[in-house]
Amino acid sequence: MANSNSNNDADIAHITGNAPAHVKRALSDHRPILGNRFKEHIPGPIFFEVIQDRFRMTELSIINSEGSDGNLEARVVVELDVEEDMLNGKGEMHTGCSASLIDMGSTLPLHALAIAKGIEQYVSVSQTMNVMYHSPARLGDKLKLINTTIILEGDAHCAKTEIWNASRGGLVASGSQIKMVPSRLPPQKL
Repeated sequence: MANSNSNNDADIAHITGNAPAHVKRALSDHRPILGNRFKEHIPGPIFFEVIQDRFRMTELSIINSEGSDGNLEARVVVELDVEEDMLNGKGEMHTGCSASLIDMGSTLPLHALAIAKGIEQYVSVSQTMNVMYHSPARLGDKLKLINTTIILEGDAHCAKTEIWNASRGGLVASGSQIKMVPSRLPPQKL
């Protein structure tokens, strides 16, 4: 991911955690990571763009992994409120929305760790996800997504996400995602 000048000027004072400032700046605006990369051909909004634009990053840390011999781990915490476009017919957050939050959320610490390790142009795509649903979230609930890398070494790219209900307590959903570097294809004509 290339850093833009707007990222260099981003206000990161609200983001706690021990990550270096350049990592916080790079992720303070997550749209280049999660957003539409083909705006000239697909004006958007794209799937889930409106919801992910509501992510508020509150913490970004790079720490030594427990039980490892010097491997680093990234932790990115984002918050957002449950709004109508996230609900199912019962007035609860749709399970598909939870899965998408895990998909997008677990991508953020992988990018943070890649930047901290000096990996330029980190790109990955979903390979497999495992999602567990624990309790419903409702309209107006504040969600806290705790996203942590499991590994980012060679071809192994894995992260996990816990979605907590900060308003009423309890775990809403949790999941892990294995990602991979996409194969290089010729440019697509859109």
